[in-house]
Amino acid sequence: MWVLSATCPGTEPSIEVFETEFREGSKIKKYFLPTSPELNLKKLLAEGAEKIFEIAPVFRNGERTDRHSPEFLMLEWYRSFANLNRIKMDVTEIIDVLCTQMKVKPPAGILHLAVPDLFKQYCEFDLKPETTAEELKSLAAKLQVDVSAAVTIDDYFFLIFMEKIENKWPQDHLVFVEKYPPYQAALARIAGDGWAERFEVYWKGLELANAFHELNDPVLQKERAIKDLQQKKLLNKKPIDLDESFFSALSFGMPPSAGIALGLERLYMALTDTKEISSLSRIYGL
Repeated sequence: MWVLSATCPGTEPSIEVFETEFREGSKIKKYFLPTSPELNLKKLLAEGAEKIFEIAPVFRNGERTDRHSPEFLMLEWYRSFANLNRIKMDVTEIIDVLCTQMKVKPPAGILHLAVPDLFKQYCEFDLKPETTAEELKSLAAKLQVDVSAAVTIDDYFFLIFMEKIENKWPQDHLVFVEKYPPYQAALARIAGDGWAERFEVYWKGLELANAFHELNDPVLQKERAIKDLQQKKLLNKKPIDLDESFFSALSFGMPPSAGIALGLERLYMALTDTKEISSLSRIYGL
């Protein structure tokens, strides 16, 4: 069942949304298919929930590759008064249990890698929190990475990361990549050393999940959301409005929390060595 979200399906700048209209007489209201259950789950945290999860269909327009589908299932969970180490334990335990139940080979080991270390190892570049877009553009030229399509600093970062760094680590290991630049913080806190408190987890060449030590400051959160909408406009994405009820909930007090969004099809692909997400349509009915 598709669940429509009025106003704000999520503010991630790079994500294009599915938009529709509800007409009632002369009144027209825009609705969106959700890109994540994140905002509503965080409202529950602000209301006092401590350990919550949701498995929900989510939608990303214009995304169809061997590893991307416009509709997929997301498992998202949050823990109040927890840090990213607790979320890493959750991920490890989930995969261990599934490997046992499905009788498949578990990860050969666990690696914890930091983005600046990866740039140093594979690009011979000293990435810092204050590294500029121009510096990344110069690095791309040196590495012969095509960044002609880049518009923002995030674009330069991703293009270099995907071509020169991503999946250079052992594919049979469960890999946690952390310490992202501050412009990659999204809804995560910025640590005292300037790096975003978040991680992404990989296994068998697949990015499975994205986790945050959640930003719970309503003022900073709104500033970032407004910046996201400005970037969406720059990238010619569909305009959306902010979810003011989300910021109201934060103002009542969301506790320090950690959370993660995990793509279930991607996890199944890793467990079964499936190469194309489209082949799962027979299983999930996508």
